[in-house]
Amino acid sequence: MRYESNNRVSFDETIHGSSDFEFFDDDDDDDEGDDDDIALDVPSDDDEEALARPVKRASPEPPRDPAVWLANSLMTRTEAALRLARHLLTSHLAAGDVRLCLSGREALVRYRPRFPVVRFLKERGCELAEAHHDRSTPADEEWRGRYVMKCVPYALVLHSELDGPDLVTPLAHGGRLIAHVNRGRLTTSRSPGEHKLLRAALGRALTYPYEPADLGAAVVPRSQRYRTLAGQWRRAPAVIRAGLLILTVDRAGNVDGLEPLQIGQ
Repeated sequence: MRYESNNRVSFDETIHGSSDFEFFDDDDDDDEGDDDDIALDVPSDDDEEALARPVKRASPEPPRDPAVWLANSLMTRTEAALRLARHLLTSHLAAGDVRLCLSGREALVRYRPRFPVVRFLKERGCELAEAHHDRSTPADEEWRGRYVMKCVPYALVLHSELDGPDLVTPLAHGGRLIAHVNRGRLTTSRSPGEHKLLRAALGRALTYPYEPADLGAAVVPRSQRYRTLAGQWRRAPAVIRAGLLILTVDRAGNVDGLEPLQIGQ
């Protein structure tokens, strides 16, 4: 599958036109001014000073239609978190507002295609009822705020506060579901990174300072590799002792691993 916008940039090509630009890198710990944005200017073989001088690449032009996020085989952290949040609300597993932190590169960093948060939610019946404006974002691009759906008693609240879990919502038994989300490919690739990405989500889930009644979860997209890993690691002694859930989310609206919550309703 390929996407081409009016400026003829396809989603499976890099914006710079070089293979070292990771279009879908949404890691929080990658700085905008890191070494990946630096290239060497090589005007001639005899100009040693120019050869050694680092120069910044030109700022890439993002695609005009950010729906490339949804056409790609990689589900970002933002998409996985939004799909989980909506499922918790529409299935009435949440006993209060779902608070969701979107702090990945796809939502905040300049010169990257912004994930179409408002459009994504609106197409799925979620309307922005109250915007929470941030000075760093133009008013017409603001996605932070409170979203509501018809026949759903609670709201989805989006924010970008750092140093917290990705998703928090109260549960019927009085505790909270606290979810830590990571990205992943939905199709098989030659260099799988599912082990590393799921371990990262589990590491955050295991080390979070929960309250006694809280329930922690690691969340990843629902690919064949992730389903296999989730099935194996749910039986791991450390995961069982910690009482952690491992959830997988797909683009059809399905979430696997929520059975303990459904039993407790």
